[in-house]
Amino acid sequence: MNKSYATKALIMGLLLVAAQAFVSCRGNQGPMGPPGYDGKDGQGFYMNTLFYIIYPNDWKPIAGYDDRWIDSRYSTLITQNVIDNGSVLFYLRSFTGDDYWTQMPFTTVEYDKGGNVFSTEIKAWYGLSTLELELYDSHPNEPLAPDMDYEIKIVVVEGSTAFIDKFKKMDHSDYDAVMKMLGQENANAGHQ
Repeated sequence: MNKSYATKALIMGLLLVAAQAFVSCRGNQGPMGPPGYDGKDGQGFYMNTLFYIIYPNDWKPIAGYDDRWIDSRYSTLITQNVIDNGSVLFYLRSFTGDDYWTQMPFTTVEYDKGGNVFSTEIKAWYGLSTLELELYDSHPNEPLAPDMDYEIKIVVVEGSTAFIDKFKKMDHSDYDAVMKMLGQENANAGHQ
């Protein structure tokens, strides 16, 4: 047997025994903690999920541009506390018929019959009582106004500073992981 392997195995064994000794319970059990809050999912935050569809005629041209459109919506969920201590995540449903959501901003690269390469981008942002999406079509000759429905999901998280610090460090591009972290694994139920 290799000396290096034997040494590593011995060290690992000793570490496991030491770890077991540190986590072994001794003494009396401590007092019971405070009761939870009935009917509340999670502690230290509140979450809401909005679903809506942007239809082609909902997009408004942005003055001075022939290649940009905006959809702006009023929402009482975007409070000063959300702006200061929260987070707002925007997702777009897949165009392929698959049941998945992708986080915005979202960009597609396309080719026209003339060989031009261009992109369509959707950017999202929010302000007090406001949700906005901007669509940009970079076609060099004929940027096209939006001509399809866009299904949007917005997750609004309002919470304490400590919770939000933890939340902001996670990977928001994985919708299922975000919902799991928030204790909302079934938040997509009924919206398939």
